[in-house]
Amino acid sequence: MRGALKVAPAIAQRLLSRIRGERIAALMKTGLSFDQAADRLGYPAAVRRGARNVAESGA
Repeated sequence: MRGALKVAPAIAQRLLSRIRGERIAALMKTGLSFDQAADRLGYPAAVRRGARNVAESGA
């Protein structure tokens, strides 16, 4: 079912993972590890898995 943004939930989740990964990657450039950056951003473990691939690919 499409919500207020008119996109499928799977697409929204994929985009959120990408955005989270990019934000983590930006903090990793300051010398933080992946987990330190995710902690600082307040991302729970459940959402880190999808963001890890993006962050570690050098986004």
